[in-house]
Amino acid sequence: MISVPSRFLSKFKLNSVRSLFILVVAFFLIFLLAKNQKEEETYSGKVMGTTWQVTLLTNKNHKNQIQNIFNGIDKAMSTYKDYSLLNEINSLSINTFKLINEDMIKVLEESLRVCELTNGAFNISVGRAVNTWGFGPRNKEIFDKNKLLSNTHRHSCNTYEIIDNSIYKLQDVHLDLSAIAKGYAIDKASAYLEENNVENYFIELGGEVSFKGKKEQGFWSIGILNPKNIYEPLFILSSKNIGDNSLATSGNYLNKKIIGENTYSHTINPYTNLPIGDRSTLSVSVLNKSAMTADALATALNVMGVEKGIQFANLNSIEALYIYEEEDDMKVLSSSKMLEYFPDR
Repeated sequence: MISVPSRFLSKFKLNSVRSLFILVVAFFLIFLLAKNQKEEETYSGKVMGTTWQVTLLTNKNHKNQIQNIFNGIDKAMSTYKDYSLLNEINSLSINTFKLINEDMIKVLEESLRVCELTNGAFNISVGRAVNTWGFGPRNKEIFDKNKLLSNTHRHSCNTYEIIDNSIYKLQDVHLDLSAIAKGYAIDKASAYLEENNVENYFIELGGEVSFKGKKEQGFWSIGILNPKNIYEPLFILSSKNIGDNSLATSGNYLNKKIIGENTYSHTINPYTNLPIGDRSTLSVSVLNKSAMTADALATALNVMGVEKGIQFANLNSIEALYIYEEEDDMKVLSSSKMLEYFPDR
């Protein structure tokens, strides 16, 4: 029998313990790395009568939270839902208050700001005109068209006030948030993702988009559609050049109606209470850090038309791009700020 000195046994046991400890630590680190490894995921769904899609780098599933954000805003701001907060506001008598939530406060305040900035080209107080010309819910109030066209129904921006946490209705109007609610929904989803440490994402809702960081392989690509062929983008922008941003487009080529011999866009001109009729503008796209602001400004610039809209965009440093027709040719005109992304134009 061979006798082994005790000091060698102690050293052997110590080395074994150290090796086991190192092995356990190594496995633990590998587990943490695997757990924290972010992968590119894409979620999609339906809301607000349209579709949404989100692509992001994450190690957690955010689909339900994003869908809940969109559903909550739709429930509050839809004219199609009888018991929405917006329809409750529209049912208010003048000179009355109603308590509203934080989402509605933000949207109504931004609506008022953009209305005043654009001298009324963006005005959410056109709800009755939207319904009367057939672009809203069928079961909503159909107003007398002659009254709509009279000067007494041309509304200023100040048809309501926000006082503390309430709306105070100053005029008998119906509000319509279809040109700003989708943008706000995107902003709120963006805020949620950033609060949850998601630094790389692309959000699309009904054609409006917001993006930050990079995708798994390179930068985000953002397309501006060709109004003559919506399946083929006319321009491709890269987040490498435009950074973290949002893009909204107001177009006259998708949602439209033929009334008599004329074709009308779903966009209502607040100055006339008439839908935008036959005109050269096909679409207007706006870049802004806020999707909500981009959404509202794109509508305002669409109402203004190419000449006035470009002047306004240049005066206010707005990144805007018009696609329009001239003598049967499709042309493009960019504001000075937008031209920075198109140096060859």
